[in-house]
Amino acid sequence: TLVIDGYHKLYSVYLNIATGGAYNKGEDFEAQKYARAHRMSDEFLDLCLQSPLPYVTFTTWNAKEADVAGQKGGPAHEFPDLPGKAAKEMVGKFSVVCFSRVTEQRLPDGRLVGEWGLKPDSKVWGNSVKMDARLVGKLPATCPQNFKQLYQIVTQAQQEVETENSGTVA
Repeated sequence: TLVIDGYHKLYSVYLNIATGGAYNKGEDFEAQKYARAHRMSDEFLDLCLQSPLPYVTFTTWNAKEADVAGQKGGPAHEFPDLPGKAAKEMVGKFSVVCFSRVTEQRLPDGRLVGEWGLKPDSKVWGNSVKMDARLVGKLPATCPQNFKQLYQIVTQAQQEVETENSGTVA
């Protein structure tokens, strides 16, 4: 298993390299430098995702992104806090993308309960589970922030699809 916690920070390292240090110094730089940072980021993501590791997990902070590009102050949704196309490219590479949010519920010891979004909604466009559409259709919109429970939910949906398939006459 590989876990990269805070990919938005790693991406800023690529951007700093691509700009010759200008990014971290707060200096202006040519917009074309983003393309080099995107390529470095993309190469690293591909290396990780093509590895023989059974699980590759990345976390990143999110930020508000306008529903209509360039429209400030209008409706917005959550998306990974990466510049330009980097957020969409990253989301597109992973088979499961979950947005983490805190619910109003509390555990008996007072801790807040969190959930993962599994499907896009009006507030979070990046949630996605890329697998057989019949299986995805059986998943809930959210699930508890617990890998064991997520595995159980996906396994149950997979078993339901297999049961439906076994009842189909060829």
